[in-house]
Amino acid sequence: MSAEKLLVVDDNPAFLDLMVHHLQRKGHQVDSALDGKQGLHALQSSGPFNVLVTDLMMPGMSGLELLRYAKKLDPLLEVIVITAAPSLEMAISALREDGAFDYLTKPLEIMGELSLAVERAGEHRRLKIEKEVLRRRLIQGADKLRVVLTNTSNAILAVDNEGQVIVASADIARHLAIHDLEDSDKEFRLPERLAGLISQWRALGCPKSANVEVDWPEDKTQIMSISPMQSDIGNSGGWVLTLHDAATQKRIESFIIRNLISLGEKVKQPVFMAKSILDDLENLISSNGAQVAEKVTAIKDYIEREVAYTFDLGAFEYNLDPDNSTKVPLAIFMSKENERLIRDFHEGYQHEIHWNTDEELPFVEVNSQQLHYALKHLLHRALDMGRGSSTTTITCRGDQSDRVWFQISNSDSTIYQPIEKTNGQYYREDEGKIERSEIHLAFAKYLLLRLESRLWSWRSDKQEALVAFCLPAN
Repeated sequence: MSAEKLLVVDDNPAFLDLMVHHLQRKGHQVDSALDGKQGLHALQSSGPFNVLVTDLMMPGMSGLELLRYAKKLDPLLEVIVITAAPSLEMAISALREDGAFDYLTKPLEIMGELSLAVERAGEHRRLKIEKEVLRRRLIQGADKLRVVLTNTSNAILAVDNEGQVIVASADIARHLAIHDLEDSDKEFRLPERLAGLISQWRALGCPKSANVEVDWPEDKTQIMSISPMQSDIGNSGGWVLTLHDAATQKRIESFIIRNLISLGEKVKQPVFMAKSILDDLENLISSNGAQVAEKVTAIKDYIEREVAYTFDLGAFEYNLDPDNSTKVPLAIFMSKENERLIRDFHEGYQHEIHWNTDEELPFVEVNSQQLHYALKHLLHRALDMGRGSSTTTITCRGDQSDRVWFQISNSDSTIYQPIEKTNGQYYREDEGKIERSEIHLAFAKYLLLRLESRLWSWRSDKQEALVAFCLPAN
């Protein structure tokens, strides 16, 4: 029990003394007055008080008038009114309209009713004060944040669960072409391109700091990062969105793709000629020198493997005609992909590959070759970035919005770990893995763009690296 500073007002001296002595025995600091005018003077000269206890029916200034004056002097003051049965209706009115905390009726059956009501009123006042302090801190923090956002070049938008804008930078207002984002009287609606991506993000389970590319007017591309905000009780309290210009990244990815395809075309004919010569040489010396033949075979296998890898990267370029799209039964497609991809990756990687697909999958209208290569490049990337103990899982599932989600997760990925160095240099093997993984990522995003999809990437609470994309079901 907390000690309260109280003012007790009643025109009955005996009853007033009874109340004061009882409350003092409970440890409270108590002032008293015999009428409303004395009570008002005490409020003005000896306040502030935590709780006012006043009789309603008093000569001169009534308890109701005292209540109204007291609330003007201290809006946080809690007031308990005491009334006889005939004025019960007035007490209820004071409770509803004039801000009284509670009322008690004379005669009190037990004096403990009074001290219990006072303690509840004091606790209520403390909660109101704490709430007001927090509100002021929040306002001050928001003001400081607005100053920061006004002077930042980042496009930042925070929205609560009711769709109310909490804070918005000047740059996000420019991007969205909405100049009054923080006008609470107007309904806020995201542009369609962003609203659809927010819906997809929710379908992913609102992961932390998920990233996705967004096409923007004037042939620009933005990287959108979105994170959930937590409420006071641990639930989602809305989300924060930031936009970053991806022009440089897109130019790099486009350069990689164009040059790899060009390189493949340039080396295809001379490499095939070299392989043919090696085949003839192998046949000539196979009967005369087994050791030489073994070395020639090793060289030929290396050339064939490297050339196949280079051609495989650019092979999808011949399957980009949108007219090739057909209705594909995903259940059959994913079953074939399971066999095909595991066979393709069996020799090159030691990591485990798991499949997790819904038993019933719909049809999707898609270019199956593009979808195959997109999955293959993403699996290449996951396996390249995985450590020795990694497990890569490919998931295919539907959601409630008639979308089909493809997700690839890696249980342990160097993407989110600092790469070890020796004498200030990266391990040569790690450098090659990083370069290959970036190439595969560029091709995957390029293919998904053709499939009218976007690649989401994030990291789970279990430190898994995840990427996902969705296709509309038919």
